Amino acid sequence: MPLFENDTLFIRAETHATNSMVDALTRDGTYKISTAESADAVLLGRITNLDYSQVSSIRTDSLRSEELSLNVFIEWSLVEASNPSRILEKGSSSGRTTFFARGNLNIAQTNALPDALRRACESTAARLADGF
Repeated sequence: MPLFENDTLFIRAETHATNSMVDALTRDGTYKISTAESADAVLLGRITNLDYSQVSSIRTDSLRSEELSLNVFIEWSLVEASNPSRILEKGSSSGRTTFFARGNLNIAQTNALPDALRRACESTAARLADGF
């Protein structure tokens, strides 16, 4: 599995997504992770969007967020290893997590990203393994 592509401005999101996908496929056990030379198929992924939204605000200031939600959107395609132009299956997945915005917002966003990516990758692995 090559490194995911990242269409967002969030740095290192592609490495978190690739690691989360490898973990999800390994935990599921339906597919075996192998080298490119011995693979039957290759999973290509792209992080298309990160969407933050306010879940709750501070009581005294409605513009200041207390809790935020992060939605991650991934597009993926499973292609034949010997003929990459042949797409075996493709789709999109999303993952959502919520976090509190106390203290440093940048650190809170950075800490929330791996959880949202893990949820999106688990959804992708379930779709590949179970067909839905």
